[in-house]
Amino acid sequence: MNITMKASGIEKTAKALGRPHERVIREGFDNIGEAALRLTIEEAPKKSGELRSQIHLRKSRWTWSIVEGPTKHGLWAREGTKARFVTPVKKRALYWVGLPHPVAYANNPGIRNKNPYPQRAHSRLTNSISRTLPMIGQSIILNIG
Repeated sequence: MNITMKASGIEKTAKALGRPHERVIREGFDNIGEAALRLTIEEAPKKSGELRSQIHLRKSRWTWSIVEGPTKHGLWAREGTKARFVTPVKKRALYWVGLPHPVAYANNPGIRNKNPYPQRAHSRLTNSISRTLPMIGQSIILNIG
């Protein structure tokens, strides 16, 4: 997963307004990125916590991206997996604690339901953006006046 937001045109506006206002605009842009990260982590599946721990934010000037770590767990959660049989790789039987005897194969039902948590986070983020932008504008107006 890679969610990217780039502020096109805002860099020129920020430079035209001057240094103190550029700082206010950048802080607002960074706040939106942090809110997007927080919402994405909140919407991610909670079962083991592994997926949530690997979602992070990358910043580069007027661009930020929300990225998952190297595991495929996020892809499986978003897209689901098909049912399949699990067979042993090294030995001739599968065994785990609680099983009365080793077995030749096991049935993995897969993840049938897709979990579009990035889309849910994005829809929640639009509300946050619509609240943040007027505050940035108000802060600039107060600093000018």
